[in-house]
Amino acid sequence: MADYSDADCYALYRTLAVYRYECQEGQEHVIEGLSAEEIGVMRNVLLVKKWLDRTSNESVLHSHSQDQLPAGLSGSRLRALYRPELDRYSFFELTKQLQVCARCTEGLSATASSASARLLLAAALLGFSSVAMLILLVDTEAAQCTNSSATSPLIEAASNGHTAICQLLLDIGPKAATAAGGGVWVPLRLASLNGHTATCRLLLDWAPTAATTAGDHGQLPLHLAAMNGHTAVCQLLLDAALNTATAADDRRFLPLHYAAQQGHTATCQLPAALPLFADFVIARPSLTSEEWAAVPTPCPGLCKALPAVLARSTDQARQLVQHLPSADAQRLRTAALSLHRAQNALHLALPASVVCSILALSFTD
Repeated sequence: MADYSDADCYALYRTLAVYRYECQEGQEHVIEGLSAEEIGVMRNVLLVKKWLDRTSNESVLHSHSQDQLPAGLSGSRLRALYRPELDRYSFFELTKQLQVCARCTEGLSATASSASARLLLAAALLGFSSVAMLILLVDTEAAQCTNSSATSPLIEAASNGHTAICQLLLDIGPKAATAAGGGVWVPLRLASLNGHTATCRLLLDWAPTAATTAGDHGQLPLHLAAMNGHTAVCQLLLDAALNTATAADDRRFLPLHYAAQQGHTATCQLPAALPLFADFVIARPSLTSEEWAAVPTPCPGLCKALPAVLARSTDQARQLVQHLPSADAQRLRTAALSLHRAQNALHLALPASVVCSILALSFTD
């Protein structure tokens, strides 16, 4: 690294340590409790930013400039990153983001192995992609860090939908796309749980098999997206692995079950879900009004569930009939009318249970 005087370092640290919060009427705030290592990393990040601001794209790779950079920065690595993102924020704006990261590391300081790791985890959590890039220019190894919960920067970024940071971390370490945090939380599962469509698309591009990777309770990313009503993510996951629509978790729940249970109507109306509603209705002892509201109208193939529903209650059967396609509903009405006429002609009054059984037969092939 280039040799800087104490005055230079103090000026940089002073810029780092004090700034004005507009939301608090310009009052100055000082970051306290930073370790020497944290100050060193943050100073190096600012030195890189200062150097980049003074250097054109074309001259970045000139050999005579390399000795001005902190250790770990090379021309090839800089080419692999995105210069527009590095230039996106001013020195002052970047300083403020670093300060926010420093405050955030208070909860990470006991768990991450180094100051670079803690700051990178904070940047990934907060979505500060320029800060993340600069930290990785200073210390590439920070990308491999985890905290005591095995949470990596990629898992933090994926969980919060920070796609640009995910792209950066995957460029550096592609295997991170399938690395689990906390034993089961691969990045795609967290991105699906929280409904981050763009991040899910990126992660699936890097690791398509993650769509079929189960975690806690045997739940796939599709289960997590469906239970939270993230329809666009569900469609994306189905496009990647259509067979996951019929995958049951440890509770024997399909993704559709969770979507219907939570009343996520739009998710339930995805084309891949429609053929599954009959089995869903059969498997449930009784559907709540919210679950019936999530059943599409009309719902092709739902007639398959009529025998099971008729055996339970006429109220549930009435609900089912309201969701039948018009052709199926007409077929049922014709069968009921024919049966009624036959009973009148024969002067018979069949028990309700027998009538239900006969009507159910009208949908058997």
